[in-house]
Amino acid sequence: MFNFKATAGIFLCCACVCLSSCSHLSEEYHRPELDLPSVPEGVAENISSQAWWESFGDSELNTWIEEALEHNWDIVKAQARIEEANAGMASVKSLQTPRIDAVGNISSSRYKIGTNTAIDELDRITRTASFGLALNWEIDLWGRIKQLNAGAKARWEASQLMKDATALSLSGLVADSYFQWRTLQDKLSITRDGITQLQALTDLEYRRWKAGLGTELKYSQSLAELNAVESQLPLLIEATNRAELTLKVLAGQSPRNLTKSSAMNSAMKTAKIKIPATPVLLDTQLLLRRPDVASAESNLKAAYADVNVSRLERYPRINLSALAGLLASSSAAISGVPIWLDSGLGAAAPIFDSGLNASKIDASVARRDYASAQYQQTVLQAYRELHEALLAQKSSDQYVKLTEVELASRQKALRLTEKSHQAGRTALYEVLSERLKVLHTKLALSDAKQAQLVSRSRFFKAIGGNL
Repeated sequence: MFNFKATAGIFLCCACVCLSSCSHLSEEYHRPELDLPSVPEGVAENISSQAWWESFGDSELNTWIEEALEHNWDIVKAQARIEEANAGMASVKSLQTPRIDAVGNISSSRYKIGTNTAIDELDRITRTASFGLALNWEIDLWGRIKQLNAGAKARWEASQLMKDATALSLSGLVADSYFQWRTLQDKLSITRDGITQLQALTDLEYRRWKAGLGTELKYSQSLAELNAVESQLPLLIEATNRAELTLKVLAGQSPRNLTKSSAMNSAMKTAKIKIPATPVLLDTQLLLRRPDVASAESNLKAAYADVNVSRLERYPRINLSALAGLLASSSAAISGVPIWLDSGLGAAAPIFDSGLNASKIDASVARRDYASAQYQQTVLQAYRELHEALLAQKSSDQYVKLTEVELASRQKALRLTEKSHQAGRTALYEVLSERLKVLHTKLALSDAKQAQLVSRSRFFKAIGGNL
């Protein structure tokens, strides 16, 4: 007599023996070899809780970045990716538990002459109705479902980290755009002040020419210099408005607000942006925790899990099923509403699929190799950005220092030229020439200070924000 319980027990015992002997089927994740620089002595891990942009001491900058992190559409899209990954993780996790479905069936049949049926049942229509619950559960002997869950979890972690990377990139972009906006406003103020001074000198040359003390040539030269500076004004105004527009778009403001002028256009800010101090020595291995680097590594972990899943597809799937419910029939052979139960243990294994599964394995291995290359490239890019930021800091600091020295020299030369002119030893046009040199040096100093600020914001972005 067939003993179902004994057969099922033997089947499960054999499967467990196979599982214990096949524990090596899944390949564990190993971080690729990275030729990283050594950590300098005396450097300790230090992570600040302060938002990096607050170190510039500008409340207006803080407001722009906070608004962008709350309303920017790239952040919204990144959050949607997280929700998608979270749903995918929940979907795969459900495979670990049995599935229960409600099932029902209504049928009718007629017995024909010639069948082994009682005479009173011949040509009689028999109606049958059943209702019950069906349980189906895949027993994860080989770890296929476990690997599916590992891959889904890694993708969820990657989506979380990618949102952090998006926020880091966005905050850096807002800071750089804000510094450009402030610099353009400064240059606009310097240019307007220069125009006022050049206009006064040009008017003086005009009066000297009409009074016979000067020449039309000197007046024409002064007027040409004035017109040259004035021609830059519309471009500066346009650039300032475009910078403000960029900030509003980054902050996720509505189209209605794009045409509204900021209060800063009517009242220029006088508060000076601080130059934050940056560490001299840094544990550069902390860059591996930078959001985009960590996200690339999570994607690599997911790729490893995908390879394991595709390889485990070659092994049998063990399914436990059970079906139970109520049965009602109009047949005289069945009376009342009996309870019925059907259970089973099944297995299915691929034998021949024309290379389909082998191609899936090859594709997953190729995706893993791509993810590995992407991770190592992201690490390299992180170190490159850090060194570029350090170089930019050094050069911009020197640029600001030297330009400030030049400006001091130009202003001293202007004062001496004005005194010489008042003493009648120097022509007014030489005063005009010195004023133009001072104007251009001031504009160059504004650009130098912008480069100095941008080098700091890019340093913070390179190290991952608050590291």
